[in-house]
Amino acid sequence: MKKIIYALVFATSFVFASCPYCLKEHSAIEHMNLHSHHAHKHHKHHGKASRQPTSQLILDLMHGAMMKTTFVESKDVEKDFLANMIPHHQGAIDSSKELLKHTKNETLKQIANNIIKAQEAEIKEFSDILNKKDYKQTKISDKDYEKFVTDEKAIMHRMMSSMHSVKPSSDIDKDFLKAMIEHHQGAVDVSKQILEYSKDEKVREIASRIIKDQEKEIKDFQELLQK
Repeated sequence: MKKIIYALVFATSFVFASCPYCLKEHSAIEHMNLHSHHAHKHHKHHGKASRQPTSQLILDLMHGAMMKTTFVESKDVEKDFLANMIPHHQGAIDSSKELLKHTKNETLKQIANNIIKAQEAEIKEFSDILNKKDYKQTKISDKDYEKFVTDEKAIMHRMMSSMHSVKPSSDIDKDFLKAMIEHHQGAVDVSKQILEYSKDEKVREIASRIIKDQEKEIKDFQELLQK
């Protein structure tokens, strides 16, 4: 049994190292979450109700869309930024919608609704820009593009690792805020990164907006956690 567990942990770690989000990683984590779900179900059956499975689902949804989506490497930094931000935003939306089914906290309801409204609008904006190619591609060398992709993947890997460090508990509101802080920080970091490369005014405005909005929300979430 120990050998099987070690092998699973090693396999998951290897996938994390090689890919910021992919189907193989999703499968390994789904397997572990399924095991966790059955354990909680068994625990609940013996008379001790737990909200941990609910928290786990909320946390899983936050990165679920990314894990189901192929990471875009198009040799176009603007396209990569916008296309990879779409599943990132979708994860925040999915997690927020699930939180709304369970939370009793009015402040958290408002936060979740704000995330859904803002990020659904941005997904539409990003999709429209990509479909119309309504931006000017910044030409960079193959070497610089390789560094861009490597750094972007490192940011996503760091974000995923930080989100997975949030352990599900009976307090779904706190778990949501803790994980969303890391999720937002990932968006802030890749937005700062694209500003180092892109010369397109539209993409630069989007990145600057994400940084401003999500840094403010990170601060708000941190203050709520301290109350």
